[in-house]
Amino acid sequence: MKVRYLTSALLLAMASGLAAAASVDIRHEYVPDRDGDENRDRVYVSHRFDNQIGFSVEAKWNYKDGHMGNAGHETGVSYLWKATDNFSLTPSINIDSSPSGASVFKYNLTGAYKINDEWDVAARIRHGYKNTDDSRYNQLNFYANRKFEWGKLGVEAEYKDIHGSDGGWKDKGHDQLIDFKGEYTKLESGVIPFFSIAAITHNGDGSEFKDEYVPRFRVGLKYNF
Repeated sequence: MKVRYLTSALLLAMASGLAAAASVDIRHEYVPDRDGDENRDRVYVSHRFDNQIGFSVEAKWNYKDGHMGNAGHETGVSYLWKATDNFSLTPSINIDSSPSGASVFKYNLTGAYKINDEWDVAARIRHGYKNTDDSRYNQLNFYANRKFEWGKLGVEAEYKDIHGSDGGWKDKGHDQLIDFKGEYTKLESGVIPFFSIAAITHNGDGSEFKDEYVPRFRVGLKYNF
């Protein structure tokens, strides 16, 4: 039923507004030393109409034992409400489907504030629900970005409180990350290369609070239409 509502919202968006903005994002991720090295790729396409309804589609792959495998896909729909010229709220829902048949429903609310022409900040709250075993999590993200003549640098902090049931998420408890990001916007082609380096939690001391971190590296390209 939720998938049907999401599809209906996408059709309504396409029927009621012309395109305002679209982007394509290709990214590779590498995480060493977490149950063996992990490599993942994704292609992410997003689009927002003049009526401020947006949608996104993401395809994901991972690599195990030297072979590429399907890591699922994610579809989302959102609405951008501009309260003022500098402040906006964006409610959204994403459905993350895995090859096993499980789906995680992600309910989000993002608030963004433009401090000036150089600085902007944002925060997002998310509730995640897995349909196969009633596992849930609550997540909070904070973002800060600084624009330069050549591009942008930013930092993100995340806290996730995971409530797993039997057969639920493997790593229950509390996850955190700190992520540093950068992008370069001066290529004549309009392609924007970007990178991020993060510290993400892995294991703990037996309690639900994890205290061991491993690095996560991401590089990619995006293009805005």
